[in-house]
Amino acid sequence: MNTFRILPYVPNTASVICDFLSKDTHQDTGLCPRTMLKKLLSKIDYQVNVAFENEFYLLKRDEQGRLVPFDNSLCFTTSGMNQGHQVISDIIKALQAQQLTVEKYLAEYGPGQHEIAVKYSDALRACDNQVILGRLSGAFHRIMAWLVPSCLRFSQIRPAVGHIYISASGVKGKMFSMIQRMKIN
Repeated sequence: MNTFRILPYVPNTASVICDFLSKDTHQDTGLCPRTMLKKLLSKIDYQVNVAFENEFYLLKRDEQGRLVPFDNSLCFTTSGMNQGHQVISDIIKALQAQQLTVEKYLAEYGPGQHEIAVKYSDALRACDNQVILGRLSGAFHRIMAWLVPSCLRFSQIRPAVGHIYISASGVKGKMFSMIQRMKIN
């Protein structure tokens, strides 16, 4: 059970990521993304590594109870990093406690917007890691961390996006390396 994780942000709780199987036959249902990915990977002669880079928002409630950006920092400023330091530190610690390696963090384009890149790994584990990161969305220090790319907009602020980096190598060495940016919105 290499996907079993103790959840550091929910007391006395753990999670596991698994494949969906038929209740009656215990066979593939044809509906499970993990099983589909495993089948695809087994049919190709490449080692596929993937990394995800997630832009996300830190949000708080205003006096009327609406979700608004946590800070009013400008594009890529250290003030956004400084204001969100404690929350981001706790998010990174929670990811590390679940065996994810954060390779990069920065304040992103707009107010309350941040970015975390998780270290690449084989395609299946990278996708599992993305699920783990997405489940982490929640409250840290009464600040809402919306850790999945989305079209969530706050007035003139652009949506958060995600980038996917894919590389594949084969038996004869590096067959190709593809870095592809994909907007997820």
